[in-house]
Order: sequence, then structure tokens, then C-alpha cells
Amino acid sequence: MPQMKTTQKYYFSVEGETEKWYLDWLQEKINNEPTAKYKISIDSKIQKSPLKRAKSMNVLSKVEITHLFDYESNEEVHTTQFRGKVV
Repeated sequence: MPQMKTTQKYYFSVEGETEKWYLDWLQEKINNEPTAKYKISIDSKIQKSPLKRAKSMNVLSKVEITHLFDYESNEEVHTTQFRGKVV
């Protein structure tokens, strides 16, 4: 009988759908890998502000949240959004 793997949980805030899809794909790839040491659970939410994501979580212990985003361009609309200003 195969030994049951423990699950490692990771928290992310992501900029958009593309980043969320990537993390969902990554979780599936890791969990379907027979040689993986652990199962993983990726908790990701589309939230442009990592601080808002952290404040909205109901967790009892200390957790680390990683914010994932991609480079759009140097156009003003994107640089303004990156700096957190309303467009």
C-alpha cells in the first residue's frame, strides 16, 4: 500500500485569470507526479492588492502570501495600475 503524502499549502494573490490558470495547472502537474514528495494545495485569488487579500483571509496561524503578476508594457495605463493608482 502506497504511503499517504502530506499536503503543503501555498497562498497567492494574482493579478488576473492567466496567473490563476497557471497556478491551477502547476498544482495539477505536481499532484499527478508520482515521484513528488508532497501533495500541494494552492489557494489563489484574483486580487490586485496583496494587502487586501491578506486582510480578507480567515486563518489562525501565520501564513505567507505571494503576489504573482506579469509584465504588461510601459504604457501609462499599465504603469499607473502597477503603482496602485486608479485609472
